Amino acid sequence: MSTSPRHPFPFLNWVVPAAVASMLVAVPARAQDASVAPADTASEQPVSNEPGSEASVDGEAAAAAGTSTAEANPADAEEASPFEVEEIIVTATRREQSLQEVPIAVTAFTGEALANARIGSTSELSLQTPSLNIGTRASAFTVFLRGIGNLDIAPGQEPSVATYVDGAYQPNPFSSAMSFNSVERIEVIKGPQGTLYGRNATGGLINIVTRDPEHQTAGNVALSYGSFETAKFNGYVTGGFSDSLAGDLSLYVEDQNKGYGDNVFTGNEVRGTSDVSARSKWLFNPGDNTEIRFSADYSNVKASRGNGRAILPGSVGADGSTSLRGFYDIQSDIDPETEFTTWRATARVDQKFAAFDLASITSYSDYQTEDLFDNDATPTEVVSAMFDYSAGTFTQELQLLSKKGSALTWILGAFFLESKADAAPPGTGLRGLAFAGSGLSGVDFISSLDTSSQSLFGEATYALTDATNLTVGGRITRDKKTLNARTDAYLIDGTYIRGTPIPEASKTFTEPTYRAILDHKLDEDVMIYGSYSRGFKSGTYNTVQADGTPIDPEIVDSVELGMKADLFERRLRLNVAAFYSEYQDIQLPVAVGNTQITVNAADSKIEGFDFDGSWIITENWQATFGAAYLDATFEKFTNAPCTSREADGTTSTNCNPDVSGNDLIQAPRTQFNIGSNYTLASSVGEFLFTGLYWRTSKFYWDVDNRLAQNAYGLVNAQIRWTPAGQDKFSVAA
Repeated sequence: MSTSPRHPFPFLNWVVPAAVASMLVAVPARAQDASVAPADTASEQPVSNEPGSEASVDGEAAAAAGTSTAEANPADAEEASPFEVEEIIVTATRREQSLQEVPIAVTAFTGEALANARIGSTSELSLQTPSLNIGTRASAFTVFLRGIGNLDIAPGQEPSVATYVDGAYQPNPFSSAMSFNSVERIEVIKGPQGTLYGRNATGGLINIVTRDPEHQTAGNVALSYGSFETAKFNGYVTGGFSDSLAGDLSLYVEDQNKGYGDNVFTGNEVRGTSDVSARSKWLFNPGDNTEIRFSADYSNVKASRGNGRAILPGSVGADGSTSLRGFYDIQSDIDPETEFTTWRATARVDQKFAAFDLASITSYSDYQTEDLFDNDATPTEVVSAMFDYSAGTFTQELQLLSKKGSALTWILGAFFLESKADAAPPGTGLRGLAFAGSGLSGVDFISSLDTSSQSLFGEATYALTDATNLTVGGRITRDKKTLNARTDAYLIDGTYIRGTPIPEASKTFTEPTYRAILDHKLDEDVMIYGSYSRGFKSGTYNTVQADGTPIDPEIVDSVELGMKADLFERRLRLNVAAFYSEYQDIQLPVAVGNTQITVNAADSKIEGFDFDGSWIITENWQATFGAAYLDATFEKFTNAPCTSREADGTTSTNCNPDVSGNDLIQAPRTQFNIGSNYTLASSVGEFLFTGLYWRTSKFYWDVDNRLAQNAYGLVNAQIRWTPAGQDKFSVAA
């Protein structure tokens, strides 16, 4: 075991804007230089680590002659001059507020900024968000923020980094994956959010806000075709149906006809991605003081991402197989497949009263996922795995908000959740020769996990002076989890044996969370702040190999010091945060035989800093930048679960080392990104050159720090041409 030396926070010595001009990349490419350290198997890869390039055509249409639509600006944002960084309005405090006035570490993007950076889905957000890491596991996305996250994707297990869409909580790692169509803005809120958002947000949360429909009829269409025979369609239309009712419809279709690699055993390509997503949103204003929003969306994704497992160099499979040359090639006895379908509906009512405002957010989400993959990564049918999971979740939130303009602003609220997650036959199904010694051909882990949650919360901000504010808030959460489970078996001749259910298990987890923030404005454009916050992720039960033993909640206590500054006449924005967190009773997935369960691991300490910003270099040239340093290690963790390589190259789980001082999983020490947008006017039209480079240092997939992802970087770049004399059509490559 080895650890890297600890460092003091060095960010004050960094020269942030250095070298941003070097990112004026004018080539239609998207490259990667990822490499993986020798280990035993690779079952997970960064989802953004996908090679390819594409060309696209964009068009817009508006009903009125001589008018056109553009990307929606953030609500209520003042129009900035060409030489000022754009103001972004966010809802990190559950009310609209300028990003620079929120005393919380938030990285925010407008829809236009995401499009220019070629960021089109949840999986790519990490490219411009320091401290954020997103990967895939089976068909689910696994999100880590500042070293905190969760790899358990079994039925009913919720992420440690929450996702909200239009204010509604998305409880499943499958339903939190989405393509960004008709998005107004995205906010990545860092650190435990145990008060206003609260629901399992120990690491932070991703808040996705979609565009409101408009009364003027308008729309846009984007078509693209790229490498690996990937075709994409992105369309949006909006319009009014009366003076009080407007609606929209957005559609996203992606079809990747050619896979990245081949299954050399079956002779088939490893499947590409097929994605069909649709969303409709309606805005109804029955009176001057009432707004009603209703949205519904559907998504169906078929792919093999996260399920293509391979033997890594230096290792030997269970049947003696060794690694292949092709990075994306596999040698499985079955072709990996995944399909997940999500339905969501959300209704929000905002009502203004004389003394306060009322908001009601009601949502229902439903998902179904089916996965098939080769768990042993060899041509021999040692262990094949299939998942059949589904879940339905209903949430209701009520908020009372004070009026703006007084010395004391406050919010009070209540949150309710009812969820049922099922692993119906085959549930988590395992088949193969690994069970032959027991006279079986396979087993099915069948389970149902019900969650009932109630929360009360409140937060108040008091202006101590014209420049200084004190914020205090708290939340009390009560979660009840109820588990029913059994294990079914199949004899070698195929005879089905229904298992005996375990006794129903039920436990209630109750925990208070809170935070306090002191912020002070040094002048109109510079704010400093300090905060303490506590986050809580509810306890739960294992739904695979379930025995009814509860898993304790995980708790995060965090201290943060930050600065938000618009400098040099608001041409340079620099937001910096340094943090220290104590992470208790980590919910850690570990390998047990041919499956995985979650246990409570030891505690850890996390410290570091991150910053991001933008710089208006000239009227036509803007740069963006961000970086993070993270020191996330286990404090005292003896008898930890691990894997080891035997003398014959195979893998064993018969080891329990002391991993105290080791890095947490998916917690790279350093990350940075740097980007540039440059607009060039010419006689034939306007050219937009955009480029983005992102790089991460080495990080680990396991607690004993043996399976590693080496440092790598990614480049996104495009050239977009808008012909002279019109503004409704453009071509990009």
